[in-house]
Amino acid sequence: MKKRVYCLLGMCGAGKSAAAEEFKTRGLPGIYFGQITLDELHAQKLSLSPEHERQVREGLRANEGMAVFAKRSLPKIKTLLQKHSKIYIDGLYSFEEYSFLHKELSKPCKSDELKLSEVRLILVEVYADKKLRHARLAKRPKRPLHAKQSEERDFFEVSKLNKAMPIALSDYKIENNGSVESLKKNITLLLEKTLSD
Repeated sequence: MKKRVYCLLGMCGAGKSAAAEEFKTRGLPGIYFGQITLDELHAQKLSLSPEHERQVREGLRANEGMAVFAKRSLPKIKTLLQKHSKIYIDGLYSFEEYSFLHKELSKPCKSDELKLSEVRLILVEVYADKKLRHARLAKRPKRPLHAKQSEERDFFEVSKLNKAMPIALSDYKIENNGSVESLKKNITLLLEKTLSD
């Protein structure tokens, strides 16, 4: 059976972090791409704010390419896959990140290493209505965004980060317009379905 990497993607406020938390609760280890931004903020001694986060994300991509988050995370991904049959990635954004991981996790390896040809990337879009997403972003305890910031971030992510392509290519969609219980149920159905594929 192929190892599975569930790549959680979607627009800001859709509920990727809530979905990731549920994957974690079910015993799947994971990687949060956004941690790279938080680590860079700390290294540069910048306060946590939407403006500083954007500055750091844009700087990383300008200096290291659009796949920088996937490239920096690849060693951790490989380490997790050596120990686990299922892992998740919280926050895959760009088409370049997807392309990089697809290429790197498809390469043949030495027999004593992880057989990357036995790895399946599964793109999972978590989606919610725009009005609900923006309401969630305004209320979240860490890094809240007001309505204008949410609109600007949506536009920026689609127009500059190539976020729409992985969403369009998603293997599965998890609707998250309802309760946490509803989200958990949808994740259960997804895991059952993908294990039988």
